[in-house]
Amino acid sequence: MSNPNVPPPMPPAAPKKRGCFFYGCLTAIIAGVLLAVLGGFGTYFAMKKLAGIAVDYTEATPAQLPKVEVSPSAFDALKKRMNDFKAALDASKPAALALTGDELNVLVAGEASKSPWKDRVRFAIEGSDLKCQVSMPLDDMAKVPGFGKLKGRYLNGSAAVRATMETGTLVVTLQSLEVRGKPLPSAFLQALRKENLAKEAYNDADNAKFLNRLESLKIAEGAMTLVGKSAR
Repeated sequence: MSNPNVPPPMPPAAPKKRGCFFYGCLTAIIAGVLLAVLGGFGTYFAMKKLAGIAVDYTEATPAQLPKVEVSPSAFDALKKRMNDFKAALDASKPAALALTGDELNVLVAGEASKSPWKDRVRFAIEGSDLKCQVSMPLDDMAKVPGFGKLKGRYLNGSAAVRATMETGTLVVTLQSLEVRGKPLPSAFLQALRKENLAKEAYNDADNAKFLNRLESLKIAEGAMTLVGKSAR
């Protein structure tokens, strides 16, 4: 999907690691998926040289995403569950961790007050899909020649992805993508749906270590469930 004659778009910077089990691994994977989707948006317009039309898919103000509220005791209980899961993984003991969409939102927007995703993404789990609402500033993309009109504008949209790990490799595929309520052209979406959006996750040593300790990952019945490998 690339064109050597067109400078690649510049997606927003990935969040920095924070030395925490969740933020160092799982959030980085989710962020990588979002960046791939957002990068796909920019690549489409770069390939078609439609910077002017790209403005029609963006807005001058960020979307107002749902607020995240959780009591301190509930957040502490969630952190304990994650720490217990990590301890079991480290000891190669049987373990499972199920996270709802609300819990993913709490982890991204709750304690990590400095996270660049804090006010930019919200999750919901419906059936086997992880749905994401995003509101991302496009100032970095505006630095690409021909895309200066995107400065000060926002990509407000939604996406649904499906994630599985049944053969030892995390596979995340796009199911739907809309920006400003408009779906991208079906031909482009069909091509993007064939991509594994998590293929870059293994390039990071910490992410790879974490993923290699998982027996499975699936999204079903309102939760993302991770099952750790146990000693044989």
